[in-house]
Amino acid sequence: MEPQSSQDHGSPSIDAWIVCVIDSEVVPLVDVEVVLSINVEVVTLVDVEVVLTIDVEVVTLVEVEVLASVDVEVLPSVDVEVIPSVDVEVLLLVVVEVIPSVDVEVVPSVDVEVVSPVDVKVVSSVPASSTLLSSPDT
Repeated sequence: MEPQSSQDHGSPSIDAWIVCVIDSEVVPLVDVEVVLSINVEVVTLVDVEVVLTIDVEVVTLVEVEVLASVDVEVLPSVDVEVIPSVDVEVLLLVVVEVIPSVDVEVVPSVDVEVVSPVDVKVVSSVPASSTLLSSPDT
């Protein structure tokens, strides 16, 4: 910050930038449920204390010259000397606290299908017109 003259009535300004980049890539191989929770707490504390002290010293010099005659001539001579003393103290305290919290919960799910066994009975049937059921007389 540049020191300011006594004619400048501007106020100090503070610019701050905070850049936070979070890249994440999840490649599931099975059925995966991903829960991503990002908590970012940014606390910015800016304390600026400006102390401006101006000391002005005025010295007045009056010179009087008296001539010994009927005429009295007074010659005032006023010299004013102004000595400005400007002390500017700037205390800048910037505290930035970034607390990222990334919670990843991976829940794998496995699908299982249970197939019950099927009982198969084979019953052989013989048609009525078969020779096995006919009598020997025919």
